[in-house]
This record gives sequence, structure tokens and C-alpha cells, in this order.
Amino acid sequence: MVSGSATGYLIAGFAISAALVFLMLRAGRAMNILAVPNARSSHVTPTPTAGGLGFVIPLLGFFGMLYLDGLAVALAFLLGLVLVAAASLWDDLADLSAGLRFGCQTIAVALIVWQLDLPWPWYLLALTGLVLVWHVNLFNFMDGIDGI
Repeated sequence: MVSGSATGYLIAGFAISAALVFLMLRAGRAMNILAVPNARSSHVTPTPTAGGLGFVIPLLGFFGMLYLDGLAVALAFLLGLVLVAAASLWDDLADLSAGLRFGCQTIAVALIVWQLDLPWPWYLLALTGLVLVWHVNLFNFMDGIDGI
């Protein structure tokens, strides 16, 4: 049983995320952590990057609290989040290869799907994993369109 107020967690997470994203964007400009436009970019001027940390930090706290509160599956989400966040930050700062990024995403999703212990046949679990990796990449694609 998870204690505390889910609504309270949601409101606190939103407020913390909004503040951290704002701070990360300001820090990105000040520290010159910018996505420089290239042929695949939709932006024409350098745009602050690594703002995703503003979302990751509250999620780490949220899943950490759930795990400490006795929800064992939260550890899989926590580890998966750390893996994808580290790969994403590395990619923001130094261009990670697509294969390594995909590998990190696949491992994170497999860990979570496995830990959920769903009573489904293997092919539905594999399809679920495929859809989740696709979703991570879709979100990253949309996030990569810096500036909109």
C-alpha cells in the first residue's frame, strides 16, 4: 500500500519540474549547454538542452519514495529511469550513438516489463516492450525538435 496523497505527489512534482526546467534552461544559456542547429534540426539558433533533468529529478524522488514505501516494482522504474536519463544527458552533451541509445532504452524497458510480472504470453510482453521503446523514441524525437 502506497501512503501519502497521489494528488499531492502530482502537484509537488509538477511544481518542482516547472521550476527545475526553468532553472535548467537558464543554466543552459549561461553555461553554453546548447543544441547547435544541424541539417535535422527544426531550430535555427542554438537552443538550451538538458532541460529534461527538470523532469527526471522529481521522478527519481517519486519512484524513490514509492520504493521506500514498499512498492518493489518502483525499483525497476527507478533503475530504468536512471539508465535512460543518463544516456539522454550523455547524448545532449556529447552525441551518443543511436545503437547505444537504443540499447539503453531496450534494457530499461525490458527491466520494467519483466518486473511488472504480467500474466501474459511472451509475445505480448515482447510487443509491450516494443511499443514502450517506440514511445520513448517518439517522445525523444518530439523533444529533439528544440525550440517549439
